[in-house]
Amino acid sequence: MQSDNAEYGPAAASVINFDTLVVSGVYQGYNATGAPVRNHQAVVWHVETSRAYQMAITQRTGESGSIARHWFRYRTLADWDEWQEVATTEPAYVEPTIVATAGIIKHISNLHGVPDSILYSKAPTTQIAPASLTKVLTAITAIRTLENLHVDADKYEISVITDDEVGGSGSNVAHGDVLSFTDAMKNMFLPSSNNTATALARNVGALIVADEDAAIDPLTRFITEMNCVAAALGLSNSTFKNATGLYAEGQVSSVSDMSLLLVEASGLTGITEVWGLESAKITIIGPNIRTEKIIHSVSMISDYDVLGGKSGTLIPGIYHACLLVSAPKGNRIVAVVMQSASHQSRYSDIRTMIDAVTCGFDWPVVIPTARS
Repeated sequence: MQSDNAEYGPAAASVINFDTLVVSGVYQGYNATGAPVRNHQAVVWHVETSRAYQMAITQRTGESGSIARHWFRYRTLADWDEWQEVATTEPAYVEPTIVATAGIIKHISNLHGVPDSILYSKAPTTQIAPASLTKVLTAITAIRTLENLHVDADKYEISVITDDEVGGSGSNVAHGDVLSFTDAMKNMFLPSSNNTATALARNVGALIVADEDAAIDPLTRFITEMNCVAAALGLSNSTFKNATGLYAEGQVSSVSDMSLLLVEASGLTGITEVWGLESAKITIIGPNIRTEKIIHSVSMISDYDVLGGKSGTLIPGIYHACLLVSAPKGNRIVAVVMQSASHQSRYSDIRTMIDAVTCGFDWPVVIPTARS
């Protein structure tokens, strides 16, 4: 360590009551070997010049991540000076490298009239089969429809028929089963139930058909409504053919479009109350009354900064993930990766993107700015 007064002197630091800070337990002190210490005096110290001084590092880990702070104090003839905090330079933003075909991070604006901002993107408009990320739009469309038709979602029930049994993930409901709307949302987001998504779309589609007094298949009508909602939200690279995300010729989307869906979903309590649950129990009534425990398919859902999300998989080679994430200073971002190389790589990709922007950007209230 240097002992240059110009670098570590009071002009470059602010005086802090370090004793109170460390004793309070808010910050943990570390000694020269990296071991935690209770007494702040068990730190690195030097007598390389005419003045002795001590250096200290404290670290605090919380919801916004790990924060390290640097301190020093000089030795006087009588005693030690006050501890002073050394101003440190934050690392510059380094664009992340991911293996996924496409990825995006978008900041959700906190202020009316200030648009959301893209903090990172790779191939944002490349069209890729959306897989089960489709269910985010299915949920948005269902919630919007019930609101428009003045149907109380808390009292609305979803019935399952044989035609809804499309297979794939989350095949835990079958013909004759009935779920509450909330439990249907849980079953669609956590184990990504295709049967539930289809039943939800058909039931809500029937409400639209009845309201319009139209002679059309309810499921077909709901899919049309999904595409109308997508267009209204500004999705320009997407076409949806079903409510599940199961493979269908011509069904495509992009990370840019998916980020728009996540921003919309982040403002709907019918989604935010369920898509961040690690697990849940749903009640199924009908001829086979039972309670089912369901587990979230997103392995990162328990991470300290993850507020909710959805995964999507089509074998082989389609591994997606999308998350709503808390960022420093009360900000929120949405993160999407599409067509990563494996189940695990989608999560390492999305974590790489998140960490790059949360650590490499300054986070004011209005718009995050990359450091240079």
